[in-house]
Amino acid sequence: MTSDKNPSVAVVHLLRRCNDIAHFDRFIRSYRRFPGALPHALIILFKGFQGGDDSTALSFLDGVDFIRIDVPDEGFDIGPYLEVSHGQSYDHYCFLNSFSVILAEAWLSKLYAALTTAERAGVVGATGSWERLDASTAFPNCHIRTTGFMMAGELLRALETREMREKRDTSLFEAGPHGLTSQILARGLEPYVVDRWGRAWAKDDWPRSKTYRAGEQAGLMIADGRTEAYRNGDSPVRTYLGRLAWTDEDPGPNPFKRNKPGRRLRRWLGLAAR
Repeated sequence: MTSDKNPSVAVVHLLRRCNDIAHFDRFIRSYRRFPGALPHALIILFKGFQGGDDSTALSFLDGVDFIRIDVPDEGFDIGPYLEVSHGQSYDHYCFLNSFSVILAEAWLSKLYAALTTAERAGVVGATGSWERLDASTAFPNCHIRTTGFMMAGELLRALETREMREKRDTSLFEAGPHGLTSQILARGLEPYVVDRWGRAWAKDDWPRSKTYRAGEQAGLMIADGRTEAYRNGDSPVRTYLGRLAWTDEDPGPNPFKRNKPGRRLRRWLGLAAR
């Protein structure tokens, strides 16, 4: 079921054909379970679908009021987001990536309230990080993570952007020196992380929000692949990821490489881990 309504807020979700359809199932289940408590249009970007290969996805959407936009299977999520913001006329956009799972009631109204009432708010998100993009990036590299964020359409359309051909391009848009948050700050505006209770956290306080790679992430409103990796990680994994996100210290050896074949062979040979 599609809709031609045009409210002032649009929620945009990217559905990629190449992903496991279980991710979309989880998202739609969470969308049904936790109403946004704010009138909006749900826009589903069908990326790379052809013929009748969308039948399973459409069955998950039975009874959901949504607008379908088909996009080619090229580039990354930020590209279609920007195209939608330029091609539609909504006042505000909330973007949720392919692995997003909603965790809290009234999530959309909380994001909207923070965006429209927090001091000089330019962008709000479910998570943010201080993580360096690379060794040349200054710390703290404060940036709203684009897995779940909201901003005004007029401001979004005014951002300077690049063509999203490679993963590096999307990383630069999210966390680069001329990326989304950097451009927001350059305009004298502020980025805020919004927790599951609706509190807006200024960038200096993001680690205390317990939304991303901190504690049990008890304040998290919208989960994604990286928050899930932290949640499911053991102590070494959590320590490593937490240091990457919030400190300027060496995070130590990458625990995700513990079970690589070469590492198992070194252990079998009795060699020290490297």
